[in-house]
Amino acid sequence: MNKIFTFFVFLMSLIFFSACSDVASVSSLARSHNPFIGKSISTYFRGSYVNAEDAIARLEEENFKIVATYHPVKDGTIIIFTNQALLHEASKPGCGYIATLRLFIDEKNGTISITNPVYFGKAFMGKKFDYRVFVAEVEAIHNAFPALHGSKDSMEFENLASYHFMIGMPYYKDQDILAQGSAKQLIQKLHRYKDGRKIIFQLKITKGTFLIGYELEEETRAFIEKLGRENAAILPWSILIENNKAKAINAQYYLAISYPLLNMSKFMSIATVPGRIKKELTKPF
Repeated sequence: MNKIFTFFVFLMSLIFFSACSDVASVSSLARSHNPFIGKSISTYFRGSYVNAEDAIARLEEENFKIVATYHPVKDGTIIIFTNQALLHEASKPGCGYIATLRLFIDEKNGTISITNPVYFGKAFMGKKFDYRVFVAEVEAIHNAFPALHGSKDSMEFENLASYHFMIGMPYYKDQDILAQGSAKQLIQKLHRYKDGRKIIFQLKITKGTFLIGYELEEETRAFIEKLGRENAAILPWSILIENNKAKAINAQYYLAISYPLLNMSKFMSIATVPGRIKKELTKPF
C-alpha cells in the first residue's frame, strides 16, 4: 500500500508541473527525475492581491532577502528578491541574471504575478540549469503564496534554452556589451550618471560580479501597458557586470521571452523600443 501511495505522489508531482498548475509542491522522489521534461512551463505564477507589506513578510518567512521595491507603472509595485541558492546559481559564468526573482503587485487589477524560477532559470542557464535547485525555489514561493496558478504565458521546457522569437532574431547568448572596464570603474560610472537615480538596486553576486536594476525612461517603459501590465516584472531592466564588462540581455530577446504570447503585429507595435532600451543602458558609460 505504501509503495502504491508513493508512486501516486510521484505521478501527481509530475502532472502538477503543467502550464496551469506548475506551482505544486514536489516530493523528494520527484527530485530524482527531472519533472519538467515534456511539460509546458508557465512564465509567471498568478494569484489574488496581497499588499506589499504582507508579501514581503511572506517572502522573508521563506528565507528570501528583499533586494528592492519599485513602482514602474501607476498602481503597481514590484518586489525584487533573492536567496543564497539563487546567488550561488548566478555565480556560474554567464548566469548572473538569475540572481533575482520579481513579484508584481497590481493594485489596479487586484492581482499578483511572480516570475517562475524554472522558466527563467532554464532560459538563462541552459545546460547549467540544476532543476533540483529551482524546484526548491518553486516550493518556497508556493509555501509563501499557496493559491497561485500558472499563467497562460508559457513555453515547452525543452525550447527555453534555445529560444529566439524568429529567424534572424537574437538568442540569450547574443547580449549587448555596453562598456568595458573594471567592476569598480563601471559601477562608479553608473552612480555618477544622474547621481545614481537610475539605479533601482545593486546586488553583489561575487567579487567583481554585480547585477544592477536599472530604471528605463517613462516613455520607454510604456511598452508595459501596450503589451500587458500583468508582466511588468520584466522591470527594472538588468545590467550584469562580469569579467570587466557591463552587458545586458538583448531587448528583442528579453521582451519576447517575457511575453511568449507576443505575436508579430504586437512586436512591430513596439519596434523602436529595443533600440531605445540599448541606447538608454549605454548612456551612463
